[in-house]
Amino acid sequence: MASSIPRRGRKAVTDAIRDKSLKVALFADITNYDPLTATTYAALKAGGATEVSHASYTTGGYALVGMASTNLATNGAILTANPTSVATATFTCRYGVIYDATSGNIEGISDFGQSYTVTNGTITVTWNVTTGIINVQ
Repeated sequence: MASSIPRRGRKAVTDAIRDKSLKVALFADITNYDPLTATTYAALKAGGATEVSHASYTTGGYALVGMASTNLATNGAILTANPTSVATATFTCRYGVIYDATSGNIEGISDFGQSYTVTNGTITVTWNVTTGIINVQ
């Protein structure tokens, strides 16, 4: 059993995720999320998680663009992407569910730390360039 993964191995993980057709769907609530059974976007929704809903929001979320896989000085690797915005929005969200648009498999869930409400405005999710969307340490 390996007790450490070399830097190139960690980057290979983020490279593989970067090469998928990733989307981010915004959710207000995922309290019933069980990572053992809700491994896909569809299963998460079927389990009672609440995706935001508004005329300006596209159900299923938005494609992540500008994805980049980068080595960290600390031997880890991160995946980053350009900010994701929804204009003329009215909803509250707390989570970004990152999933493969082809398979539906969840690759990660970002907890924004608090709920954000927007009323007839633009909401922008700016991914942390230091810790990334996906962080392999």
